[in-house]
Order: sequence, then structure tokens, then C-alpha cells
Amino acid sequence: MRRSASTASSAEFLRSLGDTVPETPRELGVADQVLRLAHELESLEVPPGTLRALGLPTA
Repeated sequence: MRRSASTASSAEFLRSLGDTVPETPRELGVADQVLRLAHELESLEVPPGTLRALGLPTA
């Protein structure tokens, strides 16, 4: 799973201090990516058919 650079570097820093930082569950990573995509699509003019295909609202 891909983490953002800041999250990965923060986790690495905390681990270097001896903290236990659990891995991000795959479902959480996927949900984060979907939300980011939906947010980006809001600022673009995307055809309604594309939004429906992604399961996103068209209004």
C-alpha cells in the first residue's frame, strides 16, 4: 500500500525513536485514495457518465 511521503516519513521517525507504529490497513489506504480522487474530480469538469461509472454523484 502506498502512503503519503509525510505519513511515511513521520512513521519512520517515530519508529527511530522506538515507538510502535502499526501498518495502515489496506482498506484504509484504499478509502483514502478514493476520497482524494473524489475531491480532485470535484474541481474538474468531468462528464456525468464518468462520475456514474466511478459510483460518484453527478449533481
